[in-house]
Amino acid sequence: VGRVSLYLLDSNDPLNSAIDRGITSKLYAGGEEMRLVQEIALGIGGWRLLQTLGLKCEVCHLNEGHAAFAVLERARSCMAHTGVDFAAALRCTRAGNLFTTHTPVAAGFDRFEPRMLTQYLGDYAQSLGLDDKALLALGRRNPDDAGEPFNMAYLALRGSAATNAVSR
Repeated sequence: VGRVSLYLLDSNDPLNSAIDRGITSKLYAGGEEMRLVQEIALGIGGWRLLQTLGLKCEVCHLNEGHAAFAVLERARSCMAHTGVDFAAALRCTRAGNLFTTHTPVAAGFDRFEPRMLTQYLGDYAQSLGLDDKALLALGRRNPDDAGEPFNMAYLALRGSAATNAVSR
């Protein structure tokens, strides 16, 4: 597009299962579980795509919380390359993450039930050296509140050195 390469993620590949092929078919459709899977594909899959293409990104701009899982994948990549633990990798990579929100109100951010998050990301969290509680704490206003849903905005805020909004 213009002078910039545009890469699109599409799960509609014959090698994927029928369920997985539909992940990217519609945006904002399919309920909370589909939304979570889409955001995993966008954040984690998107960062892995950039690495696979050999693109070295100094800045990762998180527009809304939709791609916030890139914070985790970027830290995981740092861990793999440097051997540091997750906390150090998060500190290191957050300097290059920027979070922008267009709707800075509670209703504007995706929230997911803890059970669903651990179902889909429990094994991934272990690869980061995190247990379920530590993973969930990254997306909660009160990290110790076991009943609080996981909020993508809190993950983006905790994983970004700079934040801004384009509306009040």
